[in-house]
Amino acid sequence: MPCCFVVSLLFFVAVEYTLLMVPSSSPPFELGFILTHWLNRVLSHSPLLNTLFAALNTICWLWPTIDSGAVNGFQLFLDTSQV
Repeated sequence: MPCCFVVSLLFFVAVEYTLLMVPSSSPPFELGFILTHWLNRVLSHSPLLNTLFAALNTICWLWPTIDSGAVNGFQLFLDTSQV
């Protein structure tokens, strides 16, 4: 079993260090960036809408903590009985 681990580790190290890296000057190419590019343009031209979405995002993150009675989000994370 240790031999399999060593062989797989060496394989992944070899693959990782022989791959060509993407130059830092190239734009990000990810499906999430492509699909939300229009939303980024809309929010960059409308600071009020951006602020509204940020506030809604904060409320969506804080509401489970407030609703559960946890002191903070970390306590909610540790409490598995809420799931």
